[in-house]
Amino acid sequence: MFGTEIIVANGHSNEKLDSEEIINEIITLIHCFSLRTRLKKARKTRNRGAKCSPSEKN
Repeated sequence: MFGTEIIVANGHSNEKLDSEEIINEIITLIHCFSLRTRLKKARKTRNRGAKCSPSEKN
C-alpha cells in the first residue's frame, strides 16, 4: 500500500527464548498487579486510621 518493506533483523527465532520472554512478561504483570493491590490496601488502612479520633486508636 505504501511501498514499505519490513525486514526482520533477528531471523533466527528460538522458541525457548520466545517462551521465556512470555513467562517473564506474565511474571512482571502479576508482580505489578500484586503491588497495586498491596498499595490500595495500605492506603485504605492508613486512611481508616486517620479518620479515627485519638481515643479510638488505643
